[in-house]
Amino acid sequence: MNRRSEILVGLTTLIRKEIKRFLRIWVQTLVPPAVTMSLYFVIFGSLIGPRIGSMDGLDYIQFMIPGLIMMSVITNSYSNVVSSFYSVKFQKSIEELLVSPMPNWAILVGFVAGGVCRGVIIGMTMAFCKLVEEKSKHSSVPETFYKQAKFREQMLPLAGFDVIFMRANPPLDTIVLNFLDSVKDEVL
Repeated sequence: MNRRSEILVGLTTLIRKEIKRFLRIWVQTLVPPAVTMSLYFVIFGSLIGPRIGSMDGLDYIQFMIPGLIMMSVITNSYSNVVSSFYSVKFQKSIEELLVSPMPNWAILVGFVAGGVCRGVIIGMTMAFCKLVEEKSKHSSVPETFYKQAKFREQMLPLAGFDVIFMRANPPLDTIVLNFLDSVKDEVL
């Protein structure tokens, strides 16, 4: 084996290890960004978007979607690299990497490639979630379920999620905003 093929084997092994690391704990690495971005979509699309209107012929949420997806991709890529470096440091396995014949640039590229893979998977997940949401808006099944089960009125206030639907009750909206203003003045 020549030197290039040795480096390539080490690099692909490190990349595979990083991908397996975040896929092994996918409930902690892939699900929370999906939930967070879904909340962003709800907040910017349903609560803030109608107040702002359209931008260059696009709804506000359509204007914000690419930025929100890229924010999630960049944040999760960076957090993957950082958590990987810290985990190998605390597990004392960084020494094994550093004393191996693998050059430092290959170690760095391996960690960064693992972060990029996580970011791309999360970006595709976010785009897919938004696509499914847009398709479901045109379907009558969610509307029928929503009307028949009266899900919002019966279940969400019990779970504490009724704040999401403040737009349905404008006096509540004003009361909550006044309360938040008074709390802000006391805190600051």
